[in-house]
Amino acid sequence: MKINKIVVALAFLLSCTVDGAVMCKGKIERVYKWSDKEFMSVYLGEQNGNRWIALPTKSDEAMALTAFAAGKKVDFYWSAPDVVSCKDGWSNNRVFEGYFQVYAE
Repeated sequence: MKINKIVVALAFLLSCTVDGAVMCKGKIERVYKWSDKEFMSVYLGEQNGNRWIALPTKSDEAMALTAFAAGKKVDFYWSAPDVVSCKDGWSNNRVFEGYFQVYAE
């Protein structure tokens, strides 16, 4: 009987795992790059906790610069399991894990 309770408790705990994926929306308000770094960082504004996002590839940077120059809305979908909030959800200049999209409107 005790083993049955343990099995049920473990099944319950395993079914309650938290998915850290989160979608952060807004416009890219600022962009910067240090001369000694390979990556560029973007800033979505205070609604996203004043955190900077480091972009890992040149194609990410090109998309972000296009969105920034045109004033387009973007969505950053974080797939990292430890990012659970857009408000202060990651450390500054954390390398982005996931995908982002740019809106035409």
